[in-house]
Amino acid sequence: MQSEQYTAAVIPRWAPEEIGSRVSSLESDLPGLSAAWVLCKRDQEADAWTDVLTKAPQRNAFLWSGALRPRLDESPLADNESRRVISRRTLKRIRTDRFPMLPYFESNFERAKNSAATIGEFIDNLSARGTGFAFALGHEGLDSEKWLQVSSQMESHFSLYRDFDNTPTLESIRRGITSLYVRHSVAMGFLPVIPLNKHPDSGFVLFCAADARSEVVDWLTGVCGVLEGDAALERIGQFLDHGGDLTYL
Repeated sequence: MQSEQYTAAVIPRWAPEEIGSRVSSLESDLPGLSAAWVLCKRDQEADAWTDVLTKAPQRNAFLWSGALRPRLDESPLADNESRRVISRRTLKRIRTDRFPMLPYFESNFERAKNSAATIGEFIDNLSARGTGFAFALGHEGLDSEKWLQVSSQMESHFSLYRDFDNTPTLESIRRGITSLYVRHSVAMGFLPVIPLNKHPDSGFVLFCAADARSEVVDWLTGVCGVLEGDAALERIGQFLDHGGDLTYL
């Protein structure tokens, strides 16, 4: 049943001159990509993610998370973890000028069912904005190795953010890494999802290949009020005009 609680504003291309140049976390040009902006009230964030994304034809969720740690963790995975962890590694940080009490960097690559439980866990982790993250949907036939390829780029992004003082040049490089992650994910068959920054609205942006846009619109129509064309651009513009943006850490 369609819910008017959430609005999906779908644009057929990233439209750098209209939308992309106003988004701080990505480079403006994402050729061949469409995007669905799903917007909701801040207190509806968890419900919106669950209600919308669990209706997708893609039945797997792929996750990457990064966090700073005080020590190496060499304990074996629990049974429930081993079933979903593709890979886990702990690395010594390149520099520890910032956060010297946390000299290690843990990176987790996971694959789980596209379910309310999986999405709820991801939403809970978003409240800890000091962690790195990546989230995407994919079909069951996708090779987990592909997720390692695309999401490992975000390790570099996280390291640059945590290990070095930010500069305009470094900020530009990090935007380029995020853009590369999105483009690479779509090229490998994933639908990458990036959260919104909860100001003024919550929600997420889902990216897909332009020729897959109609499939995305079909399943969004069952759970959201869907806007396209000028109405979609106007709604996204309203969000950006009030300080909205994509979150990427």
